[in-house]
Amino acid sequence: LDRDFNTCKECKPPCYDCSGTETNCTWCFAGYNLVKNSCRKICDVSDKWQPKSSKCIPCDSPCKRCDHIDSGVCTECHEGTYFFSKYLKIYFQFHL
Repeated sequence: LDRDFNTCKECKPPCYDCSGTETNCTWCFAGYNLVKNSCRKICDVSDKWQPKSSKCIPCDSPCKRCDHIDSGVCTECHEGTYFFSKYLKIYFQFHL
């Protein structure tokens, strides 16, 4: 509802339902999570959310899974790699 003109306006996808403005989401379409009144795409476990572009981007290689904020911080490594240091930086493991 646009209170200035007493009209109803559609919510802007991926908002399924909104309040006050077209982008103040209260419910999201399938495949999105509601985070602080905006809809965030549900990313694959091998991706991280990029808020500036509103897209999922792949984790930095060689991360199999990465931190949802920093794609270079691995939470799981691909086969043939290992966690290095307490900051979870990883380096390729040499195979003999």
